[in-house]
Amino acid sequence: MAKKKSLLPSNFENYNRIGYIRVSTQNQKINGNSLEDQRSQLKRAGCDLIVEEVHTAKDKSERPIFNELVQQSVEGQTIITTKIDRFSHSMIDGMKHMEFLLSKGVTVEILNFGKLDENFNSSNKLMFKIFTAFAEYEHDQIVERCQRGRDYKRANDPDYREGAKRKHSPDRINKVLDEIEKGMTYKDASFLYSISERTLYRRMRERRDNAYVVEQK
Repeated sequence: MAKKKSLLPSNFENYNRIGYIRVSTQNQKINGNSLEDQRSQLKRAGCDLIVEEVHTAKDKSERPIFNELVQQSVEGQTIITTKIDRFSHSMIDGMKHMEFLLSKGVTVEILNFGKLDENFNSSNKLMFKIFTAFAEYEHDQIVERCQRGRDYKRANDPDYREGAKRKHSPDRINKVLDEIEKGMTYKDASFLYSISERTLYRRMRERRDNAYVVEQK
């Protein structure tokens, strides 16, 4: 079996202060959590290596770079994140990773929380649990709000669909479909309005299906 390719630099063990950046999407710009904001803070904190990860918020454990960072870190290194929710969205996972790192002699530094090392005592542990519990609660609230928003749009917006946003507005599409129904060919409509024939066929099918449903009612 071929060895899995590492996501970290080949000389990873030679770095002392490793910054870890994570965002849920490339466009996340709120609360100082963008890649740029986090990178700037970690540079000021003196990191000599910064690793970045982008992942969806659907699965809290889906962080291959962070997981490898935890496993491959060695005694004397310091792992740094800007906020406690960048280190973990889950109290259980947060404690598991924290205790594993400290057991290896790796220091964890969270800029909005503090430095955690071999002096990690019961008071530090309690505070860490409280902070990660709040981070987990906030994360779950965001996921629930997004899901409620999708459910509302799905029920009330006839133009809503899952996945990437449609390239062409409903008004533009409807204008082109009107021209096709008046006799313009799909090929000519595609050329004149820079919309693929495949899209026009699909949207015309949707229009006729919706019209059939209305007639049935």
